[in-house]
Amino acid sequence: MTTVIPGPNNAEPRVETLAQSQAAMERILAENLLPFWRVQAVRDSGPGYTLNHDVQGRFLGRANLRLVSQARALWGFSQLMPTRWGIPSDQQYAAHGFAILTRLFRDPSHGGFYWELDSSGSRPTMPDKQLYGHAFALFALATHAIADRSAASVAAAREAFLVLEDRFRDREHGGYFEVFRHDWGRKPVYRAGYLGAGSSLKLLNSHIHVLEALLAYLRLTGDTEARDRIEDLSEILATCMRRAPAPHFPESYFRDWTPACRPGVRRQSYGHDLETVMLLIRASALLHTDDTSRHDAYFAIADTVSRCGADPVHGGLFASGPVGKPADHRVKMAWVQAEALVAFDAIHRLSGDPAHGGAFLHTLNWVLDWQCDWEGGEWFPTIDTSGMASGLKAGPWGGPYHNVRAILDSLDQTTNRSASNDAH
Repeated sequence: MTTVIPGPNNAEPRVETLAQSQAAMERILAENLLPFWRVQAVRDSGPGYTLNHDVQGRFLGRANLRLVSQARALWGFSQLMPTRWGIPSDQQYAAHGFAILTRLFRDPSHGGFYWELDSSGSRPTMPDKQLYGHAFALFALATHAIADRSAASVAAAREAFLVLEDRFRDREHGGYFEVFRHDWGRKPVYRAGYLGAGSSLKLLNSHIHVLEALLAYLRLTGDTEARDRIEDLSEILATCMRRAPAPHFPESYFRDWTPACRPGVRRQSYGHDLETVMLLIRASALLHTDDTSRHDAYFAIADTVSRCGADPVHGGLFASGPVGKPADHRVKMAWVQAEALVAFDAIHRLSGDPAHGGAFLHTLNWVLDWQCDWEGGEWFPTIDTSGMASGLKAGPWGGPYHNVRAILDSLDQTTNRSASNDAH
């Protein structure tokens, strides 16, 4: 289903300076994102969050429950709980999601989490064990435990961490295996997992979310094993970045971290490149390590993304293109804009380069004018070059994650930046 966007849909003046960005982001959070999720994700008392909404935000009825989107919703409500944006009902909504992950998605026979359940939550429809889903389970459970601090929530996060350590970790080459059968048997190399990759490959997308989950778990526990895994994974990703023939992160790798893409057909996912840089910056900050030797590479990636992927007329980022060449997948995806916001903000704080601050504002104005659905709530999932929006606002992948995280993190950094300027 598609819908036509009626025009720039925000009457507010353009955000011209970083100082003006805080009020704009607060408006997005308070008027566009949170009202949608607090109503639509908890429509009834059935199992799981209700995540099946069309491009206009209309509820399509109960659908199968997917681990990734259920975990993202649990993360969203848990993340809000200790902030000034949290309200008492967020704790109730988070408790609902915690129960779903630990009681329904957890495999009682073999451990770990199913990928998908039927709409009643009573039967696994996709039972295999996927790294990507387990990363989001750990991320959500650790974030919930940070906010909740109950013994049960901390224990659930610990159990999810041990599954990653004991079942998924590749102790020979580093990183993690992507997919197992439901009983933890290795899938044949020629059999793809739920993300389309076979057991012989490692995906950037999965590993950056493992990194994000480990950061949350380290904040919860201070666990030295988690710290070691973050250091290992950060170095693997940074090495892949340095070895790439142009400033980007290849999307898939063989088990030894050799890029799996064929020469001459390398592509660049602008959202994943920026998201990876942002998470590496965040890891270095949490570990208090010196990553200045990587900064020039971070800046080069940001500059390449801006040059090749940014829409100079309307703002925002296209989805992807050949490495170092103009974008050819010229749609504007909500999650890409979200990652661009938080990443360009983080990169600008490192570089001080006005071009990086300008890229942040360029993206923010696109989001305000076009990606935000001010009438139906949330962001339009995908907008093509003709102004048609498509996709599900909530579904197997959609939940209060990419854009809620981007706005909360950017607001937090804006506040810290303002406090630092005041101190001087």
